[in-house]
Amino acid sequence: MVYLDLLGKFLLARTRKRRPRLPAVPSSAIVNTDLNPNGSVLAGGELWNAEELNGNSVPREATVTIVGFRNHLLLVEERS
Repeated sequence: MVYLDLLGKFLLARTRKRRPRLPAVPSSAIVNTDLNPNGSVLAGGELWNAEELNGNSVPREATVTIVGFRNHLLLVEERS
């Protein structure tokens, strides 16, 4: 009986959604969809909506630097 109780708790814990952790500032991210200036980036293993801080276009697969946040939006700058 104890075994089934522990198994149930283990399975319940595995099904709970993990909360995405905000990436560190500054840190790197890879552009997933072209930033024009909005798009998405991959940071810390999570896909995030992002905006290029200076309004520049950044092509897909470029590396950008995370410089801040606005609500659930990452603010990024293209690496030079």
